[in-house]
Amino acid sequence: SDSCFRNLAEDRSGINLKDLVHDPSLLGGMIVAYKIVPDEIDEIKETLVDWCDEKELNLILTTGGTGFAPRDVTPEVGLHIFYLTVRANT
Repeated sequence: SDSCFRNLAEDRSGINLKDLVHDPSLLGGMIVAYKIVPDEIDEIKETLVDWCDEKELNLILTTGGTGFAPRDVTPEVGLHIFYLTVRANT
C-alpha cells in the first residue's frame, strides 16, 4: 500500500498474516521474506518475480491493494505473474 510504504499507516494486515504463519499452534511456518511495496505495477511485479525466480519461494502470500481505487492492483499483478509462470511450465 502506498500509505504503509510511506510510513503514513501501519501494515496491520501484513503483521497479522506474519503472526498467523509463524504461530506454531496455527501454521508454524517460516517467514523468509517480507516487503512493503507501493501500489506500482512494476514494483509489485519485480518483487513477485524475484521471490519466485531468484529466491525460489514455495509460497507467497500478499495482502493489500484489494480496494476499488485505480491504484489497488496487487491481485491483478499476482494473477498475471501466476498465469505467466503456469504457461511457461506447460
